[in-house]
Amino acid sequence: MKCIYGLCAVGLFMMVTSCGIFKHRADDPFYNKRNELRVKSKRGLFPGKHITFGGYQTSRKEKGVDSKIISFKRQRSPFHFSLDGPAGNATSVQATYTDAGDLGATSLPRMFDSLTHAELFYAWIRGGTVNALKNWELILNNPTYQDMIDRREVGVFRSLDESISVHASDRFATGTSSHPLSFEFRLKGVPVAAVRVNGDEKIWMDRQLNEETRFALAGAMAALLMR
Repeated sequence: MKCIYGLCAVGLFMMVTSCGIFKHRADDPFYNKRNELRVKSKRGLFPGKHITFGGYQTSRKEKGVDSKIISFKRQRSPFHFSLDGPAGNATSVQATYTDAGDLGATSLPRMFDSLTHAELFYAWIRGGTVNALKNWELILNNPTYQDMIDRREVGVFRSLDESISVHASDRFATGTSSHPLSFEFRLKGVPVAAVRVNGDEKIWMDRQLNEETRFALAGAMAALLMR
């Protein structure tokens, strides 16, 4: 009898586990080889890091930012780099850590209302596609462990007329003590880009996005890998 109960328990465990796996795959059609872009990262003496992924390539990471673009009173670890992409597209990216209070003039989303004294990561991506001059900004709070587990919204990536939410994720955790951090970009609730920033660096981008948005997202994800 104990053997029968044991087999039932094992069977139930396998059923729950397989259902969980199926649900994970069914809910995440975005994460596939078609959308994945292989990341190659080269590190030299600071600030020598530069990366390539898909048809995108950054220059080396350089210290400092253009004060005409980013002039926050408090800045930590500011850096900039250029990004080249398909069809002759090119842009520059400026990034730094700063206090949330310094970003008041940018009309922060409500999620940042309680973060007046928090340190945020800010990146500015100049419109770089051949036929567009739209600029984008990435504003990101440092996610907590619980943010990652719950895949909470921790930031925004936006232009003057478009907004994409950014969510923290530990999607690729293996059940060990290691919880790799990823950021997922969602347009109207649907994942359109994602970047794994520690461990095995990876990038995904929806191939159905227009080239302008893809290029801007490439700049934002490169900044997250560079920081």
